Amino acid sequence: MGAQISRLVHPRRHEAAHKVFDITELLDMIMLNLGGYHNILVARAVCKRWQAVFEQSLAIKRITFRAPGDHT
Repeated sequence: MGAQISRLVHPRRHEAAHKVFDITELLDMIMLNLGGYHNILVARAVCKRWQAVFEQSLAIKRITFRAPGDHT
């Protein structure tokens, strides 16, 4: 019975995750809180959408030293 319930709940979670990641500002914030330069670089390889956010985000550009900013 537990497996049947998880099958019913899982699509909703999947759908909710897609909705969150489709909002550029939220995805940007998530990437900024991944805990380091390396993790952001790994995250950009997830899909083309994530790579586009990586390339367009000024905050991410600053963290990854691709734009001027306060790096102290």
